[in-house]
Amino acid sequence: MKSVEDLKGKRVAHVAPSSNSGDTAPRVLFKQLGVTPGEDYEIIYSGKHDNSILGVANGDYDAAPVADSVLIRMTDRGLVDGDALRVVYESKPFPRTGYGYVYNLKPELAEQIVAAFLDFDFMNSSLFEEFKDTKGFTRVDYKEDWMNVVAIQHETGATYDESGLSTLKAE
Repeated sequence: MKSVEDLKGKRVAHVAPSSNSGDTAPRVLFKQLGVTPGEDYEIIYSGKHDNSILGVANGDYDAAPVADSVLIRMTDRGLVDGDALRVVYESKPFPRTGYGYVYNLKPELAEQIVAAFLDFDFMNSSLFEEFKDTKGFTRVDYKEDWMNVVAIQHETGATYDESGLSTLKAE
């Protein structure tokens, strides 16, 4: 396989219906590329990104959409040979989270807030211990950097207003 098109007719491990990178994102993004998961290829749920990756490496599945950070961690730990796998599609990175400020904040204060994030010593903080694949806070452009998130939201009908959020289960 060398492209998303080559997934047609294959057995592809998706993680779980609740996984963005392992199910929802490929359903939307692959469809934009002309391949409809569940119609053009068989979806088999593996339960975890790790299971999907190991399943592809062991020949149980033909392919699997997964979070690259999981693949990187597994490769770094020697759990899977990265050279034995081929990446046929990579989306733009999904922002983990976003911080913003109210639109009518005094410009001087807005600049100080931005500087506090951009100047933060991320690499020497406990945040780096948890997010080793991140070097620090960066500026994002909503239209460009959240494009895939917005496309998924539109395609799935997800809403992040009071009525949409009230449908989520409290944990």
